Amino acid sequence: MKRLLTFILVILITLTGCSPKVNEPEEQPSIQPLSYLDIYYLNDFHGAIEKDSPNLGIAYLANYIEQKRLDNPNGTLLLAGGDMLQGSALSNYYQGQSTLTIMDQMKFDAMVVGNHEFDWGIEVVTQNFLGDQALSFPLLGANIFHKETNELVDGIDPYTIITRGDVKIGVIGIMGDGLESSIATSKVSGYSFERSLEMVKFYASYLREDENVDYVIVLMHDPGGINSQIDALSGSENVDIIFNAHDHQKNISRLPNGTLTIKSGSNGQAIGHVRIDLETSQMTGVNVSSDTLFNTPNAEVQTLIDQYKLGTDEIFLTPIIDAGQYMSKDELTEWVANLMRVRANADIAFHNTGGTRASINHGEVINYAKIYEILPFDNVIKSAYILGSEVKKMMADQGLRYSTLKSSFDDQTYYLVATNDYIYDQTSRPFITAEQQFYNGDIVRDLMRDELLLQKDLFDAFYISNQFQIQPDLSAYTQDQP
Repeated sequence: MKRLLTFILVILITLTGCSPKVNEPEEQPSIQPLSYLDIYYLNDFHGAIEKDSPNLGIAYLANYIEQKRLDNPNGTLLLAGGDMLQGSALSNYYQGQSTLTIMDQMKFDAMVVGNHEFDWGIEVVTQNFLGDQALSFPLLGANIFHKETNELVDGIDPYTIITRGDVKIGVIGIMGDGLESSIATSKVSGYSFERSLEMVKFYASYLREDENVDYVIVLMHDPGGINSQIDALSGSENVDIIFNAHDHQKNISRLPNGTLTIKSGSNGQAIGHVRIDLETSQMTGVNVSSDTLFNTPNAEVQTLIDQYKLGTDEIFLTPIIDAGQYMSKDELTEWVANLMRVRANADIAFHNTGGTRASINHGEVINYAKIYEILPFDNVIKSAYILGSEVKKMMADQGLRYSTLKSSFDDQTYYLVATNDYIYDQTSRPFITAEQQFYNGDIVRDLMRDELLLQKDLFDAFYISNQFQIQPDLSAYTQDQP
């Protein structure tokens, strides 16, 4: 029966255009038989291309990998755990293509889809993995389906097989169950991430029984919610290593049944390294954040970075205003809520804490690149009239910060509420069923830039307490209450 199911699913994958890539090294040097495999790992890189302590910088990480490959030229793998693209000006400006091109130069062997790969629409990312100009490494996601058809997404493979010497390694890509909630509804409404454990079991068995792989790896954009269930798998469903991601933590552990798990922080502040001794099958793991090899950039990668920077430096590095105080992420979240309230002429505005990704140091020069660090997502302002009872629920939400001049809200009175589209479009919120809804297309990040450009002509520095200069957009937001 299992063989029949295997055959059916493989046929379905072929029909939906997902032909998994089999990665072979470009060159197979004639060296001594393989003694061990070295697997290097980056996750949640968030486009942290340039060196900016504690971010190591991708040119310096590339130098580390290049030198380590010389130590084990026929036995080295390089994997990516998702959320690799979204988060810096130099990556976002090119919608991740700059980061992907550099990863291709570094000879990554596979990348799993993360939730932030959906931020521009998943097709923006998958187009880099399709056609004659496709990148040389595959994008993985065995449990990412079109909701209507239950088919896998074109440009995303369920697994890949990597051969090193006479060793075959099967790598299964998995998106964590439920991570749809970490993506703007408008970008993910047509997709679902489900049956992750079922997909691991199926593909592990298929890879061992039909492809005769020696090791099975699960490359999973998830903190580890099903790790213990994967560890309990046995026989042909057994998994050797789980690479986790998403929560930006660093951790290496050995589960009760022997599965090794590793996650390696975020923003290229560390690189994971797992070594498999092929004689004893012993596996060891470490996260590396300090090494003399990080002191020197890889010349080819640095050249690529410099080429991308030629098109962006003037846009992103021109100083706007200096910071007159330290501003925490929470303080900036409230400031952004205040900015949206003023722009939308709203009674109250909300911004999510997860949408603010950086603080500002006292005396720091603020430019557009810094604003991208603070607000990396292309969120726009939307507003609607909702009842005071719903406003109160949102005010109690620990994941939100708000700005209002009102001292109280009546349960049965309608109020104009502004927020970003990530919050607005969530089906658990009251906005998308509201009778009166408004937006003018303002990108919150660009609105912050425009506000600071206005402030620089009036204030010596940027303070949280500076009076807002941006004008309400009364043409787009109305105060006509229901």
